[in-house]
Amino acid sequence: MLSTRKGERGLLRSFRYRARSLIAGQCCFCQVIPAGSAGLCPICTGLLPHLLNQCQRCALPLASPEDSHCPQCLSQPPELDSAYAAFLYGYPVNRMVAAFKYRNQLAAGRALSLTLAQHIAEQPALADVDYLLPVPMHWGKQLRRGFNQAELVARDLGKVLGLRLQANLIKARRRKAAQQQLDKLQRRRNLQGVFYIPANRAGAIAGRHILLVDDVITTGATLNTLAWLLKLAGAHRVSACALARVP
Repeated sequence: MLSTRKGERGLLRSFRYRARSLIAGQCCFCQVIPAGSAGLCPICTGLLPHLLNQCQRCALPLASPEDSHCPQCLSQPPELDSAYAAFLYGYPVNRMVAAFKYRNQLAAGRALSLTLAQHIAEQPALADVDYLLPVPMHWGKQLRRGFNQAELVARDLGKVLGLRLQANLIKARRRKAAQQQLDKLQRRRNLQGVFYIPANRAGAIAGRHILLVDDVITTGATLNTLAWLLKLAGAHRVSACALARVP
C-alpha cells in the first residue's frame, strides 16, 4: 500500500506544469521521451485507457464493436444528439484530470485535450459543428479556482480544429451543490434553475450545431440539461465531448 501511494504521488508530481518541459518538447507524463503533437510520447499515449467503442448518444463504453447505442439510449433517447469521450475515466486519466482541475497542472489537461481533438477530427457526426460551448461555471466558483477547466479544454479544441468558441451562450444563474456523490435523479434535481440563456444570445443559437465541452461525463445530467435549453432556443443539433467518460 505504501509503495502504491508513493507511486501515485510521484505520478502527480510528474504532471506539474513546467514551461521548460514544454519548450524542450518532453512528454508531460514521463518527462523523458520527446513528446508528440499532443504533449505525450507514443509509449505513454499507449498506456492511457482510450475509449474505442462507445455509445454514439452518451459515450458509455459498449461491450460489442457491432453496437452503436447503449440500451438506455435506445429505450430513452437523451437530449444530446451525439456524444464522444476520448478516454475511460480510470487510472491514470482520473489522476491527470484531478491534477488539471484541482492542482493547476495545466500540462496534464492540455495533453488530454489535444488527444481529444485528434479523435474529434475523425468523427463524421461532428463535422458540421458551428460553435464550441464549454459547460458554464458560476463566476464565484471560477473566481475561487482561477479558471473553468471546460473552457480551457474548449480553447485547445478550437485552436486545433479551427472552431469558434462561444463561452457566453449559457450562464450559470447560481452555484449548484457538489454532484460527485449524487445519483442520476439527484443530479437532475440539483440542476433545476441553475443555467439560463441570456436574451441577447438566443440569435446565435437558432439553427446551429453546437458542441458542448466538458472535462468528464459522469451521468450526462448536466450536458442533457444544457442540450434541452439550447434546443428550446432553436439549436438544430447539440453534441457533446469530454476528456473522459465514467463507465
